[in-house]
Amino acid sequence: MGFTTKNSVLPDDYVSALAFDKSGKLWIGTISGGLAVYNSHTPSPVPASLQAGNFPNPFAQSTTIVYEIPVAGKVQVAIYNAAGQCVSTLQDVQQPAGKHTLPWRAGGLAAGIYYCHILFNGTRSILPLLLLR
Repeated sequence: MGFTTKNSVLPDDYVSALAFDKSGKLWIGTISGGLAVYNSHTPSPVPASLQAGNFPNPFAQSTTIVYEIPVAGKVQVAIYNAAGQCVSTLQDVQQPAGKHTLPWRAGGLAAGIYYCHILFNGTRSILPLLLLR
């Protein structure tokens, strides 16, 4: 069965771009920013930019930060308190494209709201983290 906008994972039916890469895969882009690659079996979504979240939230001792990057690049992850002070730098490294997880243990920090800043290729995602004691 071939590709159609009805059987795809794309967010809408308005295809704005088509391109073949060197391996012969068809890349499909939509007007709303959806992007998928079609390899004659199943189109799969490709994140257009940094996507992030965490679980559990709220949390009592530790939470897991999950983020996905569309291409390889430098990723910086740090935790800030409500006063804007950095309380923990979790990483500052080059990473391959894909989904990544990073645990964070709050240690002896007081209960309250903290903010996880994830910086990737000039895009910043800020996750509110609610620490309960």
